[in-house]
Amino acid sequence: MPRPLPAPLRDVAAIATSSGQAAETLASLNLARAGESIVASNALYGGTVALFGHTLPRLGIATRFVDANEPAQVARALDETTRAVYVETIGNPELDVPDLRRLADIAHTAGVPLVVDNTFATPILTRPIEHGADIVVHSATKWVGGYGPMHGRSASGAERPPITTRDMARLVRLLVAELAVESVALATGGSLGGMVALEWAATFPELTGSVVVFAAPAAHTAQAIGFHHVQRRATWRSWMQWTRTTSGGGGAGPALRAFRCRLVGVGIPGDLLYSADDVREWVAAAGARYREIRSAHGHDAFLLEDEQVDAILREMLGRGGGPAEVGTAERELVIRARVPT
Repeated sequence: MPRPLPAPLRDVAAIATSSGQAAETLASLNLARAGESIVASNALYGGTVALFGHTLPRLGIATRFVDANEPAQVARALDETTRAVYVETIGNPELDVPDLRRLADIAHTAGVPLVVDNTFATPILTRPIEHGADIVVHSATKWVGGYGPMHGRSASGAERPPITTRDMARLVRLLVAELAVESVALATGGSLGGMVALEWAATFPELTGSVVVFAAPAAHTAQAIGFHHVQRRATWRSWMQWTRTTSGGGGAGPALRAFRCRLVGVGIPGDLLYSADDVREWVAAAGARYREIRSAHGHDAFLLEDEQVDAILREMLGRGGGPAEVGTAERELVIRARVPT
């Protein structure tokens, strides 16, 4: 970090990690181990749900999801294996606001800490420590950082150019080259990562066999720009060239038609950030294939619906629904994906 955290962020002690997800993981693994458990709100960011519901169980740490707006449910879920209660100050995406003081009292009565993700509220609006929380985590690339980690000023005051999705795709290309990978069987991503995957397909069309894009448009919607300011800063300059038209001299269609292999756009009905219609629009312009994920999780479905996501990726890898033999191209990729000595 270039300078100390501002005063509202400083509590007893703090540690900076590479991401908000890393902070959550660090806190969880320091509180619980195999055979123990965490009680968590059922209204959390999709990546957090994936961490608690899929990743930590592989390490033997169970999570019981409850309605944190009903403190009695939290109290009933606690048992001798519980090592923490985990909630968000303002739930993502439901925007619910649990009673932190009551939850802290319940957790402390059971002898466990209350862990609060304060990303949405920020310390300017809420300091969970003052409401009984014991550990607070932030994804600092959101409101704390002014949504500006990809855009800033140097010490001299000269403005740095923003990092675009095309820059991100080129960075991945450098990594692929460093690993001596000559071809990529499948490139995929969702949301902002899906935009990078689209840039990858347009910028390096000869390198990849299949590209699967989950829940991402080829043009920003007004709602997405307002809801996800970081994506406006990260993608605006490179993405604007795709928004002018979907046919003729520019736009997503001509840019993506240079990609001759399998290109799939995956929409999610009920996605309030990037609608399934947004996905269908660029799919039609590019002559790509369209698939859907059916889920009650909205935009975060591509993080949570493992079976549906896996089925689409298997299809694009030519594996069907079962454990088919790895093809020659994939075997070459595995062999070549080594750092040169």
